[in-house]
Amino acid sequence: MIIFLPTKRLCDKLYDTIVSTSTPSTAVKHHSGKTRSDRLQSEHNFKENIVKVMVCTSSYGMGVDTQR
Repeated sequence: MIIFLPTKRLCDKLYDTIVSTSTPSTAVKHHSGKTRSDRLQSEHNFKENIVKVMVCTSSYGMGVDTQR
């Protein structure tokens, strides 16, 4: 599941809510406030089905190609 949000702040807030009510490995967040290596790791973990939820800003959705 990919959840798109309009701002980094909302992305961080929802991510924190998700991981506080489940295990931290349930979700990842992806936005321009993260380092490149963090973004690549989040993307890898989501694409490899290591995590089930990607919380990200809408800019992430431009050009994303995932096969589930």
